[in-house]
Amino acid sequence: MATTNFDRYDLGDNVREDLRDAIYNIAPTQTPFMTMAKRGKASNTYTEYQTDDLQTVDPTNAKVDGADAGADTSTASVRIGNTCQISDKVTRISGRSETVDKAGRRSEMAYQLSKAGRSIKRDMEAILTSNQAAAAGDSSTASTTAGLRTWFTTNNDDASDAVTPGWAAPPGPDATTPGTPRGMAWSMVDGVVRSCYDAGGEPDCIMCSPTKKQAISSYLFTSSARVAALYSDQAGKSAGLTAQGAVDVYISDFGVLDIVPNRFLGHDGSIADDTNVYILEKDMWEVSFLRSFRTKKLAVTGDAENRQLLVDYALISRNEAASGVIGDLTNDPIIP
Repeated sequence: MATTNFDRYDLGDNVREDLRDAIYNIAPTQTPFMTMAKRGKASNTYTEYQTDDLQTVDPTNAKVDGADAGADTSTASVRIGNTCQISDKVTRISGRSETVDKAGRRSEMAYQLSKAGRSIKRDMEAILTSNQAAAAGDSSTASTTAGLRTWFTTNNDDASDAVTPGWAAPPGPDATTPGTPRGMAWSMVDGVVRSCYDAGGEPDCIMCSPTKKQAISSYLFTSSARVAALYSDQAGKSAGLTAQGAVDVYISDFGVLDIVPNRFLGHDGSIADDTNVYILEKDMWEVSFLRSFRTKKLAVTGDAENRQLLVDYALISRNEAASGVIGDLTNDPIIP
């Protein structure tokens, strides 16, 4: 004789929801360039500073005993700068959204502001590492700060038809005109590192897109790279065998350089920039703030609270000759 059970499906809507009191968000928030750069303070929308250099080495510097003093050899410092840029995020939360019992957060305003803070830092990372030109702006046009790619005039390995920007006058550096793309050779890295060293720099970072990071690791594992030894300290980790597939540090003839991938390097809204690889001296880069991160309470609009998260900043190259760039690259494998 068949029996009929009162099963789970017969309960219909009389079962409580199983909604976890947690929110999972894996959107990347690392900002390697901003983390690396020093933090500075600007006091005007165009922030200026000076760079200088010593006189060229003179191996013939010998004077006759009792001779008159020669001509003045003093040189002037160079005054340069960059324009500040305002970036913001706005959050508008209705009264009900803030009041109802929510899963995963108590305050919707606090939660949305937290997300806005992480989002604006990602925007800044893309802007600071871009080829954006400096612009003074006006009452109807936003001012913009010159990005990383625009600064290099001393140690730049570009394609032959690339245009080197100038940066010695307001509003700051201009964008670089891309040249004809070409494959990347490892000799370019060694060449730019040497050029930085000759200029007095001590580069300690190779910053590139995730695609270029994989290409660099793949090349350095090849026999043509002539890598003497690959060593990875696995102390404190599993005692099992470890498959090493990445190279994160390059010991050059002129110093040790961390190889740092950057998801937001010159990001165009969909992908990181694969056409440039940067050889950087970390201490020579600064993000200067006219107004640091702040939350402003905006006027209430009916039954909604409004907040604006705002930051006012500029990229400063303390001396561009300490760093360099390898530009106008294709996505082909790296060659010797």
